[in-house]
This record gives sequence, C-alpha cells and structure tokens, in this order.
Amino acid sequence: MRRTAALLLASSLLLGGCGWLTGRPFVQWSDDKKIQARVKGRLATVSLKNLGRIHVDVYDGVTYLSGIVDDTDAKLSAEAAAKAVSGVRHA
Repeated sequence: MRRTAALLLASSLLLGGCGWLTGRPFVQWSDDKKIQARVKGRLATVSLKNLGRIHVDVYDGVTYLSGIVDDTDAKLSAEAAAKAVSGVRHA
C-alpha cells in the first residue's frame, strides 16, 4: 500500500511538477523538447563551421537560436534550417 501511494505521489509530482517549475504543462514542455531535438538534427545537416556554438531553446513553439557564426550567410542558413522544422512557429 505504501509503495503504491509513493508511486502515485512521485508520478503526480513528475507530471504536475513540470507545470509548477516551468509554468507550462508537461505536454507542452515535452513538445518543445521534441522540436528542439529536431532543430538540432536539422542544424547538423547544415554545413556551418561554428555549428557547435549554436544553442537552441524552444518555448511554446518559438525557437531561439543563439551563438556565434562566421558570417551572415551562416546565420541565414541556420535560421532557414530551423524554420523548416515542423512545429516551429518562429525562429
């Protein structure tokens, strides 16, 4: 009985705690993480010299790219690659 109660409490804290910590539901948080992974994968296909220095953040479908690239063409290529990912609202 105690083990079941502890399991229920832990799972409710895991699913509900995300909303308390991030201010958004678990489903939205996990969707943002999926989008983030797809954007990072897409950026890996773009041949950028400083690709390792581009950081990707996603909040409610809005994708934020930050980091250092060599020139404007690399910046535009990274933005285009991020916008091409499904689920990205703005990049």
